[in-house]
Amino acid sequence: MAILQEFRLNDEDREWMRNAACRHRPDLDFFDMYERSHMHRQCIEVCQSCPVAQECLNYAVTNEIWHGIWGGKTPNKRASTVPSNNLITLKP
Repeated sequence: MAILQEFRLNDEDREWMRNAACRHRPDLDFFDMYERSHMHRQCIEVCQSCPVAQECLNYAVTNEIWHGIWGGKTPNKRASTVPSNNLITLKP
């Protein structure tokens, strides 16, 4: 998750990120540019069982991060579902 160094993270962000399922998957590239790739699908599957997927998704939307998979959503999915309050609710 070295790419996270480019983002400004406060202690609250670091706390939920410690619990992210992707932390234990260095073999996957959550910033792969090809949305239809096999790796992309694997990343989304990891997010589906992540205990902090909602926080992750909200972080990306709030901070206008438009690359990579965050909270199980691709950039296109995030862009097409952003409401006026910039928070997205995951459905179980």
